[in-house]
Amino acid sequence: MRGYFIFAFIIVMEVILRTVPTATEQTCNNLADRYYHQATALADSAYTFLWATASGAYVPTKMAVGSVQFVVEYDAANDKFVIAGPCSNTDWSAFQVQDKTLHYQKDGFAFEAQCFSENGGPLKLKVLPRSNTSIEAFR
Repeated sequence: MRGYFIFAFIIVMEVILRTVPTATEQTCNNLADRYYHQATALADSAYTFLWATASGAYVPTKMAVGSVQFVVEYDAANDKFVIAGPCSNTDWSAFQVQDKTLHYQKDGFAFEAQCFSENGGPLKLKVLPRSNTSIEAFR
């Protein structure tokens, strides 16, 4: 009897908070084409979806986890997941990065986010809410 092993290689991208946030309301408002929606994301359950592309490139994406909205970008030159800045009333100081994971925590609401690829495939975004909420992504 032969045994087959399937190896999955998951590479988690390094995440950085842009030193000076660049997201503005105009940028946030322009990212209005929703391509991912999870209306009832359960606490401590991971939700994974593809990063949006256009003409073969990863495009800036507005993510909304509950009422927290922010813009993410992929820095292809440095192979990094960049949190570009907040939208609306989102508190920039509530974001932190630790162990290739973005953490957000404010007033009892928290979530984690990562960017990764599997076996050299397309980039994916993963969100882990710490309370029941909704998750959306816009390009």
